[in-house]
Amino acid sequence: MNMKNLGDEGNKLKKEQMKKTWKPVAAGIMVIIFCGLVGIALMGVMGFMSEGSIALLEVILYVVIPLAMVGLAFVGGIYSMERSKWKLALAGSISAFFLVVPSFLFVTWVKGNSGYLTPFIVFGVLLLLIGIAPVVLIALSKSEFK
Repeated sequence: MNMKNLGDEGNKLKKEQMKKTWKPVAAGIMVIIFCGLVGIALMGVMGFMSEGSIALLEVILYVVIPLAMVGLAFVGGIYSMERSKWKLALAGSISAFFLVVPSFLFVTWVKGNSGYLTPFIVFGVLLLLIGIAPVVLIALSKSEFK
């Protein structure tokens, strides 16, 4: 047996072992959980908006755009767990991170319409933390994707 062949087999084994870390799977799970949290928040937004007059701009800002971003984040989370299509997995996690912006716009809107601010700020900070972690984990595990 040739020594070069043994080295090549060792490198293949090392690459296979390197692909099996927890980072992409954890990032995908976090993104999917994040999608669920934002989905619950969107139901709350629709509930708040149904009490008063609804402007088209509010519907676009608080429902349509976040819903499209939730879809992209969900797909990215699935690809992250499968360790395929790194760019789409990263785009999904970035989309999940930028869902924080509509969340904080919603917090501002609620502040102007009611006195219940503290729970929404806590929810917004939670969304921010859940949004940052998958981006970092997917960026660090780029070599594990097909």
